[in-house]
Amino acid sequence: MAQDLPSSEHSTSTSKRQVSDLVQRIKQSADKLARDGSTRGDLKILSRAMRELAYAFKVFAPYRQHRKVTMFDSARWMRPWKF
Repeated sequence: MAQDLPSSEHSTSTSKRQVSDLVQRIKQSADKLARDGSTRGDLKILSRAMRELAYAFKVFAPYRQHRKVTMFDSARWMRPWKF
């Protein structure tokens, strides 16, 4: 069937199927966490993290083609002054 489709239709249908497969895997992982007895707190953390990731993807979508740099540093640093 895929060989009968023009290349653009084939790639679109393949892409949609791949996205659908990934969404299914995410759902299966969530179901497995629930079955394995994950605590409510663990599930809340995961739920919040997924919402934050979804928001970040939405915010940064316009910049997807631009290279980015991420810098990490510790919040525990010595203040050079005293109060």
